Amino acid sequence: MKGEVPAFGRNAAVSRSSNTLAAPALAAAMALGAGLFLLNWLQLVPAVALPPRAWIAAAAAGAAVVWAARVWRLAALPREHPEVAADAEALLLPLDGLQAAIDRLAEPADARGAVDLLLRHAVGHDASDVHLVPYTSFCDVRFRIDGAMTPVAKLSPALVAAVTNRLKVLSGLQPYIRHRPQDGRFSLPTAGHAMDVRAAFMPTLHGERIVMRVLDRADAGRGLSTIGLTRSQQACLSEALRQPQGLLIVTGPAGCGKTTTIYCALRAIVELSHGERSVCTLENPVEYDLATINQTSIGESADLTFAGGLRTMLRQDPDVIMVGEIRDEETARTAVQAGLTGHLIITTVHAKRAAAAFLRLAELGIDARSVAASVSFVVAQRLLRQLCSHCRVEAVPTPGERQAFGAALDGHVFFRPAGCRRCGMKGYVGRHGVFEVLPVDEGARALIAAGAPPEAIQHHAAEKGFSSLRDNALEQAVLGETSLAEVLRVTMTEVG
Repeated sequence: MKGEVPAFGRNAAVSRSSNTLAAPALAAAMALGAGLFLLNWLQLVPAVALPPRAWIAAAAAGAAVVWAARVWRLAALPREHPEVAADAEALLLPLDGLQAAIDRLAEPADARGAVDLLLRHAVGHDASDVHLVPYTSFCDVRFRIDGAMTPVAKLSPALVAAVTNRLKVLSGLQPYIRHRPQDGRFSLPTAGHAMDVRAAFMPTLHGERIVMRVLDRADAGRGLSTIGLTRSQQACLSEALRQPQGLLIVTGPAGCGKTTTIYCALRAIVELSHGERSVCTLENPVEYDLATINQTSIGESADLTFAGGLRTMLRQDPDVIMVGEIRDEETARTAVQAGLTGHLIITTVHAKRAAAAFLRLAELGIDARSVAASVSFVVAQRLLRQLCSHCRVEAVPTPGERQAFGAALDGHVFFRPAGCRRCGMKGYVGRHGVFEVLPVDEGARALIAAGAPPEAIQHHAAEKGFSSLRDNALEQAVLGETSLAEVLRVTMTEVG
């Protein structure tokens, strides 16, 4: 976690600085020489017929031998582990250390210690979620790291019962309620800044399943330039955010970073307007507390829905409204009407690519001409895992990759993951956003109003310089930031 060196994880480093071994060795050699010289001068040891310069030279020679031995040792290390010889770098402590740490707890049901260990490991390894999955005789602990589930430890029934109660108390929930779902949240203080943890409890056959979403408050302060947009895409999106009205849609699967993109867009609106526009949100749930923006959580009241909340919010004289998701006809119809009557609406829909968002609104019952008139901009996005720069190795494209990308692979060098201690033997560290940005011009509006398929809309956009998700993801592979296999995995469902 940025700004902190927690007890465990990616930032809990084993330093390999060049001074780590050399400084103590030099100090010891020089201290030994100085000590012998002092004892000889005080005549506490048998006199040795050597002048002072000889003693100093002997001490320097000893230090030089120690230094040369260290250099030889580092040069002899095997090349398949370059991270061991690298200076001034941190090594990722293996996640299996979490199980050993839990086993060393002072008490079998030390809930406070176990919760602290789980969260510190999760934060240190940049896990987005912590899953506690109960079974008959144990509870499985899993972290979602870079989008992939990773088993990390097992808890005994006694410990998991204590941990469940501890997490409920921290979340402001009732520990004795075990047979219905509960949701809560709490703050996790750190040395640099606070993290928010959103905890969800679900009763199952063998106990309560717990999922904790770890939210870094620093993410709420990010700008559009930090999420992976190209310069042209950022300029295009910034221009759309200056528009007084219309519907701006962000699309993609769950967990692809849509909320982060929207929060960055809202912050950009406030900055671009110098606070002269009233910005409100309808969210389920509210992820981050944004300054100067009015946020409403859907679900706090049984009577508050996206459609009802949007109708109510339109009477609050807003300029910009963020609607967390459009998933029913009533919400879609209200959002489209608001976009036509002087409001800028930012929302999400579930579609596989930007051009398919219009079809999704039509499937919800919105007239194609209304969709064409109201939607002004669509962004589709994915999160692409980044190769570990310390262990990536060159790779020859497979026949399947050559079939998928064709001549676009010619003349480029590509890499694949290998695995080392820095990346937890996964070969990937972190994720990077890739986007396709589709402004709706007059030609696109005509196609949308006529009910044209997504392929026709995308073909029209390509003539204007539009690049697809696969194009942008492939560019990351060309730069050596990710692998061709990851590009295929992320963009495989781009059609539809």
